[in-house]
Amino acid sequence: MMEKRILKLFNNVNDEYINEANPQNTKQQKRRIISNVMVASLFFLVIGGLGIFHFMQTPNAERYYATSLEEISSVYKGVLLAENISFTDADDTNILLCYTGNDLPLSSDEWKTLSVSASYEDYDMTLNCAFNGETFTYNGENAIDTIQYGDTTIQIYQGETTPEFELTYYAVFEYENVCYELKTYSHDKERIYEILQAVLGVNEEDFESSSNGEHDFTDVLGYSEYHVTIDQNMPGFIIQKYYAEVNGAEKCIAQVFGYAVPGPEVYSRDLDEDGMSEMICNCIYGTGARRVYIYRNNDGVIEIGRLSYDLWDSTMFPGITNMGASYIEENYIAETNTFEITYPTETGSETIVIEDTDMFEFEEFVEEF
Repeated sequence: MMEKRILKLFNNVNDEYINEANPQNTKQQKRRIISNVMVASLFFLVIGGLGIFHFMQTPNAERYYATSLEEISSVYKGVLLAENISFTDADDTNILLCYTGNDLPLSSDEWKTLSVSASYEDYDMTLNCAFNGETFTYNGENAIDTIQYGDTTIQIYQGETTPEFELTYYAVFEYENVCYELKTYSHDKERIYEILQAVLGVNEEDFESSSNGEHDFTDVLGYSEYHVTIDQNMPGFIIQKYYAEVNGAEKCIAQVFGYAVPGPEVYSRDLDEDGMSEMICNCIYGTGARRVYIYRNNDGVIEIGRLSYDLWDSTMFPGITNMGASYIEENYIAETNTFEITYPTETGSETIVIEDTDMFEFEEFVEEF
């Protein structure tokens, strides 16, 4: 179940490209939405690791604590995703409406913000809604993931840890003229996706996801049964690992990484035309250096290949002005099935195009990180 649960989160992988789960991929790469949605009861966003609810600060507005979501939804004129929230099994709940005007019941035209919060045994969550021109401000460049749901773009951010929970995530988007900010506090990095899916009331198939995963492809390095994990061991540094059963035991057969949103580029191509596809990865280091890696199955031995060249070779790199690692950029170009090395010169940069794998040196792969 775990294998398929993780793999189905991805939606841009096939025999041509294992995934274009890369920052340059369509719509930034949408990540995964967990199929095992944890009932609608997961929908009560709680903010604050100590079970204390921190509501949106809305100055110059009246505050009204509602007794139920029905009380709120009966007044609202349009589609309100907060209606999908269920308080079943919640330890604590709060519904705070901020509005302008003096009298109740009030028109939703006077609403400013709505905060729906709840605390559970192993997580807290809060759904903030902003109306009538109120918005949430985030820097899109800091998003660790992007999901496309129809015309709605959802960006995922990671926050700081709390005394009680190690993982804080935010999902920010606009839907039917309402701005939403979903926050989760937990020890489970998939919680934000489970809750987001339930809040929207959709299945994983309704999302366009270009993170790494499964979509009409047969295998990875010859293994048809495998799964993918995605982790972030430091802010912005995405690590994807591919696991398969090798000689009766689960083993990591490839790992790719990158400081990119939401992760590195990964493709599958039969480069040597032996009937088995290799995995090609464009990875980005913290320094900004870009490197290409190739994984292959060499008679049952998983090998990793790296480009090998001498920067002092003036015939290959004429006019090079800086040999620092961050100044040399390697890329695999899927459209042309070629490799490129770009280096700096006095007039700008030059690019070398490589059409085969002769410049790659391979060795047995050993899992890192």
